[in-house]
Amino acid sequence: MSVKFNEILYDSRFRVLSKGVNLHSVTVSGLYVGDLLSFVIAKAKPGQIWLTIQAHPNVIAVASLINLSAVIVVDGVDIPQETIDVANERGVILISSVLDAVDLVKLIEV
Repeated sequence: MSVKFNEILYDSRFRVLSKGVNLHSVTVSGLYVGDLLSFVIAKAKPGQIWLTIQAHPNVIAVASLINLSAVIVVDGVDIPQETIDVANERGVILISSVLDAVDLVKLIEV
């Protein structure tokens, strides 16, 4: 069973950490999976959702630089409050999931 990106708000396997998020207005062009920031900068495309285990504030800077639709931190990795604060300041959608990246690629319908 697939989940549309705007249905993540209602799925217990996800936790939207950004404030004031309207997932219905987000355009998603695909998914990008990667943990090395330099690769993400070189390979990810605007409008994609980035799936990563990285949870430090630099992730938000990269997402903002590329104009990604959202960042999903996978595998239930703890996300520092500083990262959440930076995401809110920059208007980046930050989501946590207990699922791993492989399961999310199979699950999220874009």
